[in-house]
Amino acid sequence: MHADPGTALIRWITPRVLSELGLSAGEASERAWSNLDAALQRAAQVTTGPVDGITLLGFAADLPSSASLLLAPSLREAVSDVTGWPVLAVAPDRDFVYVWNAGHRELLARLGGVVVRAHARAPYPLSTEVFQISDTIRAIGSYPL
Repeated sequence: MHADPGTALIRWITPRVLSELGLSAGEASERAWSNLDAALQRAAQVTTGPVDGITLLGFAADLPSSASLLLAPSLREAVSDVTGWPVLAVAPDRDFVYVWNAGHRELLARLGGVVVRAHARAPYPLSTEVFQISDTIRAIGSYPL
C-alpha cells in the first residue's frame, strides 16, 4: 500500500507496479517497514491519561491510518518508556488508537463503551478487539457491538 500525502489517496501496490518501479517484493517490504518505523518516530505521542492512574498513549500520525503504527517494528522502543512492555491496545477506527501497559487489564472494563462508540461512529471502523502486543500481536478479546 502507498499513501500519497498530497492527495490523501491510498494505492495498493501490485506486482505490476513493483515491476514498473524496478523493485522486488522484498525491497518494497523493507521500505514499507522502514517507512512505518519513520512514521512512528514522527508521530506525536500523546498521553491521554492517567485514567485510574494508568497512562494511555495515543498517536497523531501523518498517515491515513494511525492504527497501522501498532505494527511498526520499533513500537516497543517508541512506547516502553511511557507505558512499559508488553502492552494492550485498541483500534476501533483507523485514526483512534489507545495503548497501555498489559499489566493493567482492569482498564478494559472502563474502555468498552468508548471503543464501541468510536467504532460505531467511525467513517473507517476497524475493530472492537483488544490486542496484546509483545513479541507478537494477538487478539485477546473483543467488546460486543
